Amino acid sequence: MAGNRKLYKNSFRLQDATDARRFMQRVINAFDDSRIEEDRARAFGYLIKIFLSTVEASEWEERLEELEQHVDDLQR
Repeated sequence: MAGNRKLYKNSFRLQDATDARRFMQRVINAFDDSRIEEDRARAFGYLIKIFLSTVEASEWEERLEELEQHVDDLQR
């Protein structure tokens, strides 16, 4: 069954939006080449969307903490 083939030889860790983009390029290419099923491609797309939302929230949190620290430093 085509759906059981791996997109990467080794395990792959997503760490940022660039990794997510590269992974989705592989998903799209694998789907286009009929190496993975539509359901699996959709699942990957959904999971990447959640991952990117988490990355974005984390980046906003970091920025907010930096701004709060800057405000605290100015008030001293």
